[in-house]
This record gives sequence, C-alpha cells and structure tokens, in this order.
Amino acid sequence: MKVSPCSPEGFINGYLNTMELQTQGGVRWFAIGTVLALSAYGIFSCAASSQLTPPTEAEQWFPDNHIYSKALKSMDKFLSGDDDSYALFKVVYGMKGLDRSKYNIYIPAENRGETKYDSDFDLQPAAAQNAFLDACDTIRNYQCKEKGCQFGLLIRPNTTTCFLEEFQTWHYNTYAETTYDCTATEFYSRLTTFRETTAPKADPYGDWSTEIGMIDGELKFATIDSRMTMKVLQSVIVKRPISKIADNLVDDLVTTSTLNKPFQWTWDWVWYETEEGLIIGLMLGMAIALPVAFATLIFATGNVVVSLYAIVSIGFVVASVLGACKAYLDWDLGIAESVAGVIVIGLAVDYTIHMGHMYDHASHEIGAQDREARFRFAVEKMGTTVFAGAITTAGSGMFLYFTVLLFFSKMATLIVFTIFFSFLYSFGFFMALLLLAGPEGEFGRIGYILESLGLRKKADYEKPVSVAVVDEALAAPIGSGEVALKGDEDTNL
Repeated sequence: MKVSPCSPEGFINGYLNTMELQTQGGVRWFAIGTVLALSAYGIFSCAASSQLTPPTEAEQWFPDNHIYSKALKSMDKFLSGDDDSYALFKVVYGMKGLDRSKYNIYIPAENRGETKYDSDFDLQPAAAQNAFLDACDTIRNYQCKEKGCQFGLLIRPNTTTCFLEEFQTWHYNTYAETTYDCTATEFYSRLTTFRETTAPKADPYGDWSTEIGMIDGELKFATIDSRMTMKVLQSVIVKRPISKIADNLVDDLVTTSTLNKPFQWTWDWVWYETEEGLIIGLMLGMAIALPVAFATLIFATGNVVVSLYAIVSIGFVVASVLGACKAYLDWDLGIAESVAGVIVIGLAVDYTIHMGHMYDHASHEIGAQDREARFRFAVEKMGTTVFAGAITTAGSGMFLYFTVLLFFSKMATLIVFTIFFSFLYSFGFFMALLLLAGPEGEFGRIGYILESLGLRKKADYEKPVSVAVVDEALAAPIGSGEVALKGDEDTNL
C-alpha cells in the first residue's frame, strides 16, 4: 500500500532517505548543512532572548475591544476617575511588623500573622505632633524625576489627607485652644470624638477608620494617605526606581522618641514583588531545570555524549522560543514569558529524550553498534510517535487561542513555538548530529567509563550490526521467528 508523504510513516521514510543521502565522496552534506544551519539559528536565538527585559508599560490582560481595556483608557480622558487611576500611597506610624511565627506556608489562608504595634507610639507630645505635620508637608513636596512620576513629584498635588491638620482646626474651633495645650487624656478623648463625628474634607462620605487607628480605645497607629503620580498597573521597570524613592522618603522623615520611623505601602508594591519574583523564578528555574534535565538524560540514555548533544539541543529550543518572542513578536519578559520559560524546558526534553533513548537502546535491542544503524533504529522505532505527539500537543495548545484573556493566547503561542522548535531540533539537529558524530559501540556509556577507570568489571560487547540487518529486524513481525544478526551468529532477536 502506498504511503502518503503527509502521514507519519511517509515523513519518516522521506526523512531517512534525505538524511542518509551521501555524495560520491561519502559525505552527508544535507545532514551537515542542517546541523550548521540550526546551530547558527540557535546562536542567533540566544542573542535575541538575552535582549528580553521586563515590560516598560503596564501589561495588557484583555484585547483592545474588551470593556476592561476601554475603561482603563477612558480613565485618562475624564476627570471623574482620574485619581483612581493612580496608586494609593500610605505612610503608617505605630506598627512594627507582623508576628508570623504560627504561619504555615502550606496553609496560606490561616494564621497569616498578628500585627506588632509600637509600644512607644504616642502622638500627643508636641514634638510628635510637629514631626507628623512635617511628614505631611514632606510627602506633599517630595521630588521624583523618574519616568513613571509626573509633575516632578512623588505624590499628586492636593491628594494628601493629613488628619492631624484637620483635627487641629476642628479642635481649635470646638474648644478654643490648640492640641498642644490639652493633656494626654483630653487629647485622645477629643481625637476619638473627632474620629467618630467628622469625615475627611476630601471624602465627605468617608470616615477616619484607616487614618486614625483606634483599637480598644487606644490610638495604635496613624496613617497619612495620598495618591502617587505613578499610575496603577505599571511595569516592574517603571516601579523599581520609584519604590526606592518611596523608601528614601521614609528615611528622610523626622522621628522622635514617641514617633518612630514609619513604613510606606501601596498595593502596587505587592504586585511589583510578584513580578520580580517571577523573573527571579525564571532564572532560578532554568538554573535548576537544565542540570536536572541533563541528569535525567544521562539516566535515560546511559550515555554522556548523547546526553550532551541532547542538552545542547534543549538549550537551543528554549533560546529559540524566547528569542522568537523578542525577534518576531517584540514581546517583553512579562508574566506569561516568565512562567513559560521554565515550562518550555520540560516540553523541550520530551522528544530528545525519547530519540536519544532509542539510539542507545539499539545496541541492546538488535546489537547495533555503529551510528548509522543506531540512527535508523531510533528514527524508525520512535519517529512516528514523536511526529504524532507533536501534532496532538500543538493542536491541544491551539484551543487557548479562543480564550479572552491575553495570557492564555500568549501561552498558546508559546506552546506551539515550543513544540515546533522541539520537533525541528530533535530531528534536524539532535538526530542529524548523532548520524554524523554519534557515539559508536560503548563509547560514552557510563558503564564503559566506569570499566575504563577500573571501577567496574569489564564485560563482553556485541559485534557491529549493519543498517540492512536493522531494517530486517524492524520489518520482522513480533513472534515470526528469530533474525540472525550479521557479524554475530550467536546473537538472535
């Protein structure tokens, strides 16, 4: 029956005929050209992938025509939602940290920690009040020249809520004296009344619950709220220098014996740490995954040379996928790319480890010792499986293109790229390299190396088997009888 060239069997037959084709001088120029071309492309991809950097703009999660994307864009056009598009910034006094001694990372929803309050915190002394008011002025006027800041300031004008200023005005209008003239008992009693009966001027329908932290009748913490000139959902490149400026702001604030150094906080720093963690995780994941992949290859193939060829091929696959993201799609090292960078290694190992294992297993299965016989055995035994696996895996990933979230459509592209380059490098680079310079006999095998070093007793090895016998062995149906191998009459299948 005629085999279609588009079928897995047709592809394998065409691949073998092309790769094993020799010129009159016995040189396999097509195999050599394939290895050299893919090596050059792999080097180019390494250079391209090294240029991947975190995004300089906010990552887009939905298509341009999605209502969420339209809402974000409209916030820049209408004043009603203007402040909400900028990061809410808080400077908090009176808190020392979290006691997380009972926290279990494997049960993250429980025992998340108990707040540790500063026992020295006291806002009533005149020095503490003046330091707090000075902090409000410093926050309003603190400079920021970074790309993500506007007006040359860290904080947007007229967005800082300083409750002590409003409390002092209310106190004078109510009691005809300043807050410096009353006792500690009067100060906190009147502050409680102010907290319960008034609202911030900037938010008449709000309250002081987050700015004046009264717990069990005691002032435990005090907060200065404002809006940054940095917009929300900015990239890690934009937020990194602004985060350092915010830390410098806290360092520059005046402190007293009862008003210790505060801390600064915004939701955007939480996501910033996540983004930084993803990038570090990508680098750490690659540093762990590649050596583990190499160890797995040695375990599966039992041959150091085959494993070295395979790990180079896997490295080229990873570089090609990430390089294509930069060179062709102009993507940045965002969340999807950081997650996929480690996943790519796992997918890239699959095809090379199967082909490499079959190449090594040929000596045990049919006694093949030369590289040509092993190459043919590996391709004919495992080639159709790898071909079919590539089609099904890439096909399953393509369903993600129909999702709304851009993260999943990016993952679809990365999966398809990974399968394409894994298939290309496993056949075009890895197997071609084994055909041209693959180990023969016991060369490179762990057992043979141990025997050469005198660490294991030497064993008798099989005699070489020709490619013709490999074809005969592969063609013989299971249970049809024994096929004698050339060069070794005592060895049968």
